[in-house]
Amino acid sequence: MSLSAETSISLILLGVSFIYFLFPPRKINHLYGYRTPRSMKNNNRWKLANKMAPKMLIALSLFDAVLGYVVADILNYDFLYLFTGLLILEFAILFYLIEKKLGRIDPTETELESKD
Repeated sequence: MSLSAETSISLILLGVSFIYFLFPPRKINHLYGYRTPRSMKNNNRWKLANKMAPKMLIALSLFDAVLGYVVADILNYDFLYLFTGLLILEFAILFYLIEKKLGRIDPTETELESKD
């Protein structure tokens, strides 16, 4: 039995998300990590963004994998275009939530404050 494109895409995204979670970028760079102008302003924002993003990506890709498997593989319904729209919407929400959180951080701070 082969998996649908929807399920396969979700599983690939899940794998990439786990790699991102296990190996987050340590320093601000232009190659790897959650890279937006706001997240790259200082180390505090960079660390927060790259702590939040992989967790959110894992949750979204797990949801998408289950949805893709149930709808496309079990119910045999082709919804690749709808699924693509869902992914775009999820990424937009992810960016919105992270950017909103980053906007609340004082830009003069340099290190994350511990809440322990």
